[in-house]
Amino acid sequence: MTALLQDLYQPIYLHELGGNELLQRIDRKLAVHTSQLNTLLEVVAPFYRVLEVNGSQVNPYQTDYFDTADLNSYLSHHGGRTRRFKIRHRHYTLSDVAFWEVKARYAEGKSKKMRLSGHRSEAASAAVADLIATHSPYRFSELEHSLRVGYERITLVHHYQYERVTLDTALWFESEGRRYDLPGLAIVEIKQGKHQSSPMWEALRQRHWGARSVSKYCLGMALLHPGLKQNHFKPTITKLLAIAHASPAS
Repeated sequence: MTALLQDLYQPIYLHELGGNELLQRIDRKLAVHTSQLNTLLEVVAPFYRVLEVNGSQVNPYQTDYFDTADLNSYLSHHGGRTRRFKIRHRHYTLSDVAFWEVKARYAEGKSKKMRLSGHRSEAASAAVADLIATHSPYRFSELEHSLRVGYERITLVHHYQYERVTLDTALWFESEGRRYDLPGLAIVEIKQGKHQSSPMWEALRQRHWGARSVSKYCLGMALLHPGLKQNHFKPTITKLLAIAHASPAS
């Protein structure tokens, strides 16, 4: 896949992203089998550049999520609340850049991220506490570490539109000493400043590829804690597991 990206895509670098960071956006998320990615990347290559960090187009991420003792954030997602929040720490391991983030989700797929530069070791800082208290209904003192998620990400940036596409593979989840790997699953997320056409969305639609996905946080928690309330997620998770465990020829 790396060779394909190098052959077909112009690079874009972190300092060039500027307004394409898309902290306030509309998201669409689908899952496909990893064997379908090369075809997708070939088809949409004329429309995007690929993010390159320290010479690599495939970048490892690690995200830690925090929730209340009664898992209010998870249950808000499960209950389909229009307004809901995730608290997380994200580490871009190649560049060693890290952020504390509050992600707020609103109606019609709209979301907004508020973030603060800083590593996990800065959890007790007043700045982190203020970020969370200002932009969410939570206080950091009431939150506990609930899940760690790892994956490798390809980020495509549209040449002209206010759009990015992320393709996440090699997913794994860890919580309370348990781990779950999904090597066959790729999550494709289209992030736009407003609803508009997308070459990636059209490529998926024309091939009838992709099943609706859930947030990585909810997916990991449901897989690692089968006793959690998750009946609303089960149909989607069943489809995701079928994709993940399908043979490459499926």
